[in-house]
Amino acid sequence: MKMFAAGCVVAVLATVAVQFASSATSTSTKSIPARVKALEAKVKTLTASVKTLKTRADCLGVQGVTQFGNPAAGQGYLYTNDSGATVGLTTSFDAPATGQAPGFWAATVNAACISGRAFKVGHAVMAHRTVALSAP
Repeated sequence: MKMFAAGCVVAVLATVAVQFASSATSTSTKSIPARVKALEAKVKTLTASVKTLKTRADCLGVQGVTQFGNPAAGQGYLYTNDSGATVGLTTSFDAPATGQAPGFWAATVNAACISGRAFKVGHAVMAHRTVALSAP
């Protein structure tokens, strides 16, 4: 994140230098205060954008994910899509076991950021449900 902020500062300074160089060679000194004022407004806007990006970046993370289950070998998770009338064995994604390398990484958003600072949910998410299955 520090590298990103440093990059933004360098970009802003380069913009200011180019503006001053071009105004020094092609415009009268009367327009310099107006250009400085315009550049100050741009820097203020960029500073606000960087602050927003930092806030949102602080909300992001990663979670290792592994696919578990092998239905052909009788291993996996029980799944039903009809309220338990039909139950099948399937694979599923889950967090890796301790010491296990993840199969892939998924982006995460800190839950505290969803309704507050940076992110808003655009649609309702169905809550996870667990059902008890009777023994065969």
